[in-house]
Amino acid sequence: MVSGMVWFSSLPDVKNYIQGLLDMYRSENEKATEFVAAMYRALAEEGAHTKSANTWAKVGSMLVNSEDPERGKMEAALQLLTDMKPLVSRTEEALSQFMHLEDIASSPDAAFVLCLRYGLPERLIVEANSRTEKFSLTDEYVTV
Repeated sequence: MVSGMVWFSSLPDVKNYIQGLLDMYRSENEKATEFVAAMYRALAEEGAHTKSANTWAKVGSMLVNSEDPERGKMEAALQLLTDMKPLVSRTEEALSQFMHLEDIASSPDAAFVLCLRYGLPERLIVEANSRTEKFSLTDEYVTV
């Protein structure tokens, strides 16, 4: 997940961005859930039993599975599901509490910086009167 800062010119734009993050996280969570369910069904139909031997080899900082790719994909999808749960719930929380942000940051000329940490909206910085400073015209023009 991405960490960084994203700039916005309005509070509704921030809300739309957070909603987009939530939609993406929910979609990824749904895909992983469907994948794991399909893998479990396939294993049940085959009557396969999971191997007890470790099929992962450590190569540098990565784990590599070349012995049992189906099990490897399922383990990776299960890990993804585990990682997605807090992303979905904390992003839902940020979005549900957004009305409180609207009370705090209501200046019409404000600009906003949303700080993301590991994909989660963590901080919102309100720059009052920022838009008028950023977009003010300082040059003189002559009409010909």
